[in-house]
Amino acid sequence: MSPATPLPAAAAHPGLSLEIQVLRGLAVCMTFIAHFPGVYPQFAAIQDGHFWTGVDLFLTISGYVIAKSFFPQMAGAKDRADQLLLALAFWMRRAYRLLPASLFWAFLLLCAAWGFNRSAAFGVPAGVLHEFMAVLLYAKNIAAAYGPSYSLGLYWSLSLEEQFYFVLPLAMIYLPGLLKPVVFLPLIILFTLFPDALGKHHHLFRFESFLFGIWIYHLRQSRYARMFEPTFLASAAARWAFCAFLLFVIVVGINGLNGFPGGRFYIMVATGALVLAASYNQGYIPSAGLGGRAMVWLGDRSYSVYVCHMPALLLVYEAVFRVFGIYGNQAFWEHAALAVALSWVVTLLLSHFSYRVLEQPWQRRGRAKAQQYLEAQRLA
Repeated sequence: MSPATPLPAAAAHPGLSLEIQVLRGLAVCMTFIAHFPGVYPQFAAIQDGHFWTGVDLFLTISGYVIAKSFFPQMAGAKDRADQLLLALAFWMRRAYRLLPASLFWAFLLLCAAWGFNRSAAFGVPAGVLHEFMAVLLYAKNIAAAYGPSYSLGLYWSLSLEEQFYFVLPLAMIYLPGLLKPVVFLPLIILFTLFPDALGKHHHLFRFESFLFGIWIYHLRQSRYARMFEPTFLASAAARWAFCAFLLFVIVVGINGLNGFPGGRFYIMVATGALVLAASYNQGYIPSAGLGGRAMVWLGDRSYSVYVCHMPALLLVYEAVFRVFGIYGNQAFWEHAALAVALSWVVTLLLSHFSYRVLEQPWQRRGRAKAQQYLEAQRLA
């Protein structure tokens, strides 16, 4: 397919390009790799690469996708009352989309901490219970800033997303000036160049990643969109070199620059460049072939993979611990390959179950409920 020919949207996410799904797949793979050493310390060398930046890629994608779907709706509202109705419908869709799967797997981790935790891999049961309460309050990132994290540590980013989704419609209704690109772009640059300005827990409150995704949406709607289109990526060699270089910057090239002003800025520019290229839906992000299809498959299920991968990692660890009688790290390397392979397989199986049984059905139900609510309120 020629890069100049628009790609079909991913079936599971109407209106989104396959390339956005590829980026979601890459982001969730990076996140899985980043969390692996937390369960298997023998792989601590992985932490030399900043795979945690997969979260930044996720958040930038989320900002762009939400702006692309929600901003036109708000722009078409008749008045403030209609905007509030749209906001309520938006929150309803988000709740149905996010909460069933996330709470199901959070509750499973809580139960495992109390009843399937001979290796103590799931953490201190009472601590996991406190984490679970923070998850219910959409405040895990706040709790993580002031206390230890156990098996529910990854929920900090989901709490951040939920906070963003709650604040965004209110800002659009009551403080629309704050969402103008000319206003928040300097803030994005400031907070990425000097993250310490937001305090030592800034990494748990990365709203600038969402804002950068929104800025990309505004850019795509502006008269400058054609100017920023990376048409040089028409060549397959250029596309692969472009993606490889940006992933290098995100994961490896930034290594050692944590104390250098601008380290976070480089990450943001690289993730933003990937999302911007994907937004044109012209084949600028490779999505063909077996690897591309695998990334699209993962991208479709990226949310389920995210909420399932920690249960999978810990369940496999506990199972290997029980079957082979491994205590602590003793003789781990005899079964390392088995643990790695099983972790991936169990993650994929659990995520596919979550996607088909929890994520998709509840998402469809949420869309239907939100539409029914809007129609009923507008007729009232």
